[in-house]
Amino acid sequence: AASVFAAQAIGAGELGEVDHVTRVGLWMNVLLTGGLAALVTLAAPLAVGLFTSDAAVIDLAAAALRIAAWGSVAFGLASVFTGVMRSAGTVRVPTIISLGCLGLLLFPLAWAFQQAIGVKGVWISYPVTYGCALLLQGLYFYRVWKRKPIRRLV
Repeated sequence: AASVFAAQAIGAGELGEVDHVTRVGLWMNVLLTGGLAALVTLAAPLAVGLFTSDAAVIDLAAAALRIAAWGSVAFGLASVFTGVMRSAGTVRVPTIISLGCLGLLLFPLAWAFQQAIGVKGVWISYPVTYGCALLLQGLYFYRVWKRKPIRRLV
């Protein structure tokens, strides 16, 4: 949604609105996705328990759900940055950052964490990777992209 609203602001020549759209997008993600992650954190064992009564499976699946839910917050925040940049035609660097994090971090981290702490380590590699992507997207957004002039694509 942030990309659509940012593109609309850019197209209307209201470039100051792009900052507002970005802030609102980031806060909406924190509140909505964070709220959902909190709910998943509380309800994970109950939800998994609908499908199995095996305590070991419930513990492992609930842990995976919790990890994935909180990783979604970082993923969503990074998506706001990439969406806003894409709305102004900046595609290459955000894509390289995203693919670089996934390709260069996710699999090696999943393997290393699995070796160190077991199967939960595979799940932990996702939010760590998303957090890295968020950090890099945010740095690029604030230190490079925002310093460039924003112009309409058409």
